[in-house]
Amino acid sequence: MHLQDNLASLEIKTTKPEYLSDIAVMLDNEAGIEDTVYLKDEVDALVQWITALRMEGIILVSMLISVSLLVMLTVISMKIALKQKEIKILKLLGATDWYIRAPFLIEGALYGFVSALLAWGASFLRLLYATPYLEGYTWGLPLISNSSPTAFMLPLLGVLVLLGFVIATLGSFLALLRYS
Repeated sequence: MHLQDNLASLEIKTTKPEYLSDIAVMLDNEAGIEDTVYLKDEVDALVQWITALRMEGIILVSMLISVSLLVMLTVISMKIALKQKEIKILKLLGATDWYIRAPFLIEGALYGFVSALLAWGASFLRLLYATPYLEGYTWGLPLISNSSPTAFMLPLLGVLVLLGFVIATLGSFLALLRYS
């Protein structure tokens, strides 16, 4: 048995990778610490990858939101165009603008709600299916913060429903502004 086998070691984890270099410098200056292993190049490469993936995600989400708005604008515009005679009759009978607009806004909001539920359900099923396969690539780290996928997906459902509702209602409202 070698003397080195009995040496104590310490593994340090940080909440942000930017702190690693400061901690490595601080530990190098401490008495009694022989060696500090800090894989600066690997950490920097990982941070660059994560930053690039976040930017790509932001661009992708922005494009999908734009497409969703355009789809809602088109669908509701077509529905309004098909009901032009009915809208004119309602106006002649004294209906207010909001009385005429409300069904289109509610329909758009329902489209957004149902779309968000369907997107969440598909994502949840995909995550449940892929989790066992992905855990082999996470180097022993838990895939989703030491909890079940449900703990991650339930807040996501709330965000998706809210975002779907807002996008669809906004698309419907923009379509109504064109035909008012």
